[in-house]
Amino acid sequence: MAGAKANFTATVGQAAEYFAVYPSTAKVSLSEGSLTVGIPAEQNGKFEDANIAIARTTERNLVFKNLCALGKFSLERDDIAKVVLYGNSGQNLVGNVTLSLDENGVPSVESTDSPDDSIVLTPASGDAFAAGIYYFSAIPITLEDGVSFTLTTV
Repeated sequence: MAGAKANFTATVGQAAEYFAVYPSTAKVSLSEGSLTVGIPAEQNGKFEDANIAIARTTERNLVFKNLCALGKFSLERDDIAKVVLYGNSGQNLVGNVTLSLDENGVPSVESTDSPDDSIVLTPASGDAFAAGIYYFSAIPITLEDGVSFTLTTV
């Protein structure tokens, strides 16, 4: 499969354990072995920014695991300036999540700081989204009552 594997080179010091987060623009902190990653309330719909993944290793080989629930939607119009997503029961969808990682490196959310119950998507550039497919990331939770989208035109 094309793109199933990638090689990156970095110079790092000796440590008992190594962590990595993708994308590199993600807000991250590590304190006393506790990893916190920000799932932003303001997003741009680009897959490469929405697909937040983390890795931990003791051997300098990193296998990334998805952190977030990744949503996908399509727009058939080219005059949408903003998309707001809500859980129909008011669940918190984003925030700074403190994680635990199991023995296989699979993350789970332990707690959320600065939570928000909506995700606001605006174009990465320009005044409106082009017609096409867009993505968003959220805390992985069950939305039993579904979601709602509010679209704002230019």
